[in-house]
Parts: sequence; C-alpha cells; structure tokens
Amino acid sequence: MNTPKKRSLNELRQTKDSHYIVPRTNNNTNLKKLFEDYFQNNNENLNADNIDNFINHLYSNGYKFRITGT
Repeated sequence: MNTPKKRSLNELRQTKDSHYIVPRTNNNTNLKKLFEDYFQNNNENLNADNIDNFINHLYSNGYKFRITGT
C-alpha cells in the first residue's frame, strides 16, 4: 500500500500563493467630490474664470478623465 507523499512547508506555500486572487480597488472619484474638495480648500466659488485653474489642478495632481456612457 502506498502512503501519500508528505508535502513540505515550501510546497504548501507555493500552492497557496498560486491560487491567490488579487482584490480589485475602485479608483473612481466622482466629479462632485472633486469640485467640493477643491473649492472648499481654496475658498472660491465656481465660475468661468477659475474653471481653468481647477482643470489645471486636476492635471497637476495626476487625475485622468474617463468618459463613460450611461
């Protein structure tokens, strides 16, 4: 009668790691939250003159725009 092979600790770790599922993160930030954060910190109201400053602020902080259909 054959006895089952005993697995080493290293083999068990490799098996566990090979089946690890990476959790997904949600990196989406809605535009309303960005507006509120920016204009509350700068004590400004939104108008046509400072919208360019807001968009430049987004680009300088690494935000990217993604247009999605609804």
